[in-house]
Amino acid sequence: MTPKQKLAFEKYLKTGIYFVTCIEPCLKRVKHKTGPNKGKLYTTLWYGGKRPTNSRCWGWYKKLKEAIIAVKENHNDIHEDEFSYAVIEKIPMGTVSIGTKEIQWFVWEGPRCPSPREGKYVECDKPKWSEGICDWSI
Repeated sequence: MTPKQKLAFEKYLKTGIYFVTCIEPCLKRVKHKTGPNKGKLYTTLWYGGKRPTNSRCWGWYKKLKEAIIAVKENHNDIHEDEFSYAVIEKIPMGTVSIGTKEIQWFVWEGPRCPSPREGKYVECDKPKWSEGICDWSI
């Protein structure tokens, strides 16, 4: 991307809104079959003829601070005893947006069932299994 394109893209991103999406990935541990890591285990999305993740976009916010509060406080029980991860993305206005910016990832910490209200989402790095996937909310 040229400096001029980068500047135009950054300006374009300023028009976006923040989407909150919760995700439950279907993960599987598999062994590398070739290369220097042959035989070592890694985690990947498992398709098995089904969707690799279950996700739900819970809402959108004009301000990032409001989106972060909604996730951290588990507004309206967005966890639903189901979603291990949450992501906040900034998506520009328009039809077929040209890209997104993942602002923050969260992982659920604490009990799930039978008392999910005791847990909470905490900030985390982008999970390895999610690399190469974008536009979680749309």
